[in-house]
Amino acid sequence: MISLKQLHHFWLTAHRGGIQRAAEASGLAPQTISAQIAALENHLGRPLFERQGRRLVLTPAGELTLQYADEILRLTEALEQTLASDRPTLRLKVGLLDSVPKAIAAYLLAPLRALEQPVTLHVSEERFAQLLGALATGALDLILSDIPPTADPALPLFSQCLLDTPVAWYGAPRWGPGPITWSDLTHIPLLLPAAPTHARVTLLAQLQAHGVTPTIAGEFADTALLVEMARLGDGIFTAPELLSDALCQDGRLVPLGNIAELHERYWLISHRRKRHHPAVVQLSQTFRAASVPSSAQPTKETP
Repeated sequence: MISLKQLHHFWLTAHRGGIQRAAEASGLAPQTISAQIAALENHLGRPLFERQGRRLVLTPAGELTLQYADEILRLTEALEQTLASDRPTLRLKVGLLDSVPKAIAAYLLAPLRALEQPVTLHVSEERFAQLLGALATGALDLILSDIPPTADPALPLFSQCLLDTPVAWYGAPRWGPGPITWSDLTHIPLLLPAAPTHARVTLLAQLQAHGVTPTIAGEFADTALLVEMARLGDGIFTAPELLSDALCQDGRLVPLGNIAELHERYWLISHRRKRHHPAVVQLSQTFRAASVPSSAQPTKETP
């Protein structure tokens, strides 16, 4: 088994740029550092450094090992700091798919406040493939996503639909009163997310199914800008019904009716080995016990 001492000496050498500098930083003899790295290389069965002139550079195996070492040593430090505290905090690394509305993410994470142990959130926002990669390496504890995971034998997953909410139209009062019908969209411009999000793809599919060729007044990478343009009356957009109060509180936007054919679902995805993480358990139990429409898919494990 790899020892933390071996890993730390390798990590120090890689970041300091050589054995001599690592020895100076640690107060150990260069021979000690070299012996620890040699033991690690022997255990892994491949070299982690190669010499180029007077410099030590990482091999491809060394680059990969350094990525893991960064995370392992950071977690070790966090564990020591947490246990040294009078009131240890629970560290939760959350990956947020960039298409999930921030208000929805805050709603889904709110039950963590009920945990007896304080939670420190570390939230990163990225595309789905990058988030799954981080989940596989342990860099994330869970993902909040608006698309379910597909089965991947290399990555055993625990997943659960936390929320199933209807989708509604929103726009400036000039476009009301609702409800908006599909035929109305021949003369009411639309505001769309620029990225091929689940919400955009399903909306365009429904427009096509109803024979509607819409006027697209704008496509936005920034959701906040899309909403602001809607407030100015440039067009209407879709958003989860759950956000109605937040979107319409100042009166510059009004709900224009639900879209019966569309629902937004939000998923908790975790590596199976993390399914017993207290925060994952809390979210899973909270939303399983809640009144979730029957169209929500049940808890499942992806083999």
